[in-house]
Amino acid sequence: MNADKLAPFVRYIHYIEPQYMYTLRTRLGYDHRIFFCESGKIQINVGSNAYTLVKNSLLYVPSGEVYVLGTHEDNAKLIGINFDFGYDFSHLSIPISPAVSQEKYELDRQLEKSGFSDLKCFEEPFVLHGQSELGAIIYHVFDEFTTARIYHSQNESAMLKQLLIMSARILTLGADRAPQKTVNVVISYVQEHYMDNLSNTDIGNALNFHPNYLNRLMIKHTGRSLHQYLLYYRLTKALDRLQSTDLSIAEIAEKSGFTDMGHFTKAFKKQFGGSPKTMRERII
Repeated sequence: MNADKLAPFVRYIHYIEPQYMYTLRTRLGYDHRIFFCESGKIQINVGSNAYTLVKNSLLYVPSGEVYVLGTHEDNAKLIGINFDFGYDFSHLSIPISPAVSQEKYELDRQLEKSGFSDLKCFEEPFVLHGQSELGAIIYHVFDEFTTARIYHSQNESAMLKQLLIMSARILTLGADRAPQKTVNVVISYVQEHYMDNLSNTDIGNALNFHPNYLNRLMIKHTGRSLHQYLLYYRLTKALDRLQSTDLSIAEIAEKSGFTDMGHFTKAFKKQFGGSPKTMRERII
């Protein structure tokens, strides 16, 4: 499975208010688990690792992992989500009780393994702290699940997919918001000045950052270098104009920041699989 195929199925979502008899029991889930701490503090052991969850902490536990709800404060309250990454087992719509030991875990009952070709972060447990934004999504999923309005399952899936992708982004980029803010500034500058004759140095000078630093940030946060991002944005604006104006292709190229028609045509064809002329004919 890859991120494009991600369509999570929410099997169960519920509040957990740990009590002594409930905690300190070994569990191995046959589906995946998310724990979100709403209040208090609780330790959850996953394998040989101990994670301490406080308000707005999120813990992900893949299927088949040993976990134990450990010591906790009296006011500790969790929201637990049991889910699959796909809909292959959506016919199993009631909660599936976890095994109580590795010896009693029936491997053939494990619904799925993460097995992502790209989102490798879901191969292992992880914890994210200070995630009120993810918590807001979880509360919406909880509301959809408990009220069971029409199309609730599809809406739960869409929201959980957003949560999972946002979690993967945080794990990939880190929780430090300063670089993300810088990337937002760069993107805004590109969107405002894409028609100008811009180089990486021009952008760096305008924003008071070394262009090499901006280039590294853009690669990390967008998957494109600074130059590639500028080119990509210019091409999308050219495509917009092809679809919505009667301007000539030469005029569109110029207004989209291209000074060389040959370069424009070659880059456009590489990005969209056809020349500007062919694309306009398809639209018309």
